[in-house]
Amino acid sequence: DGSDAVPDIALRADPMRLRQVLGCLLDNALRYSHPGGKVQLAVAQTSADRLEIRISDHGIGIHPDELDRVFDRGWRSDAARMHRPDGLGLGLAIARQLTQAQGGTLDIRHGTGGQGITAVLGLPVAGTPDMSTHEETAAHGHTADRG
Repeated sequence: DGSDAVPDIALRADPMRLRQVLGCLLDNALRYSHPGGKVQLAVAQTSADRLEIRISDHGIGIHPDELDRVFDRGWRSDAARMHRPDGLGLGLAIARQLTQAQGGTLDIRHGTGGQGITAVLGLPVAGTPDMSTHEETAAHGHTADRG
């Protein structure tokens, strides 16, 4: 019936970089889920100038004391290394950097019921004054049309 559909919203984001960020977050959610586990994606406009994408899994999760390290380049938790020995610990650090270059935010939170995690990606809606012209040029390689 479409009642839960998100209306068309234009984001101020580089499509290629946004695909990279979403790919990384979805890959991590799938990689650290248990066999047969669920990965959920939710999209909501949280304010007039912000869209939020939440990717939640019910996988191995992360210890509360380690949450502040998930964006450190090269860092992987002991549980992550035991679950999947492959990986370099660069994905989330790169995803956060790409997100911030576009005026967005990326946070990792504990999942519901103490299981898994939720990645929360906040992005600016087009036409909102979130970034300076210099930052937009750095993020996109050109200045966005504000007209």
